[in-house]
Amino acid sequence: MNLLKKNNLIFFLGVGGLIPFWGLSIVPIFDDTLVYLVTELQVFYGAVILSFLGGVHWGVQLVKGEKTNWKQLAWGVSPSLIGWLALSLPIKWGIIALVIGLVISLIVDLRFFNAPSYHWYKKIRLLLTIMAVAAIIINLILS
Repeated sequence: MNLLKKNNLIFFLGVGGLIPFWGLSIVPIFDDTLVYLVTELQVFYGAVILSFLGGVHWGVQLVKGEKTNWKQLAWGVSPSLIGWLALSLPIKWGIIALVIGLVISLIVDLRFFNAPSYHWYKKIRLLLTIMAVAAIIINLILS
């Protein structure tokens, strides 16, 4: 897979970022008394990840200098706001807001990062988002 050859470190660090999502999703299988706590922790972690995903857009725009895209800068703060909203909602709605935020963030990334030089990033984002959302939905089902 070309993705692994070209961007090994980025790929493996991204997969490492899935550990909290999946770790928290399987805890209720072994101890259902911790469902609320692990769901809350998953929302906290997801809000942090959403902020990171928005920050990627700011980073790209900072590198561009004078050719900044105001739409991308504006979007860059949106995932943080979605994460903040998720944290402020009752836990079940917060986890749903988190899933929606991750999916919207992916869709926006696929549109903004459409140059051939970003092809590898789009592949990683798609894989990581599918895996994160799957873990969250498993948590939602088990709780």
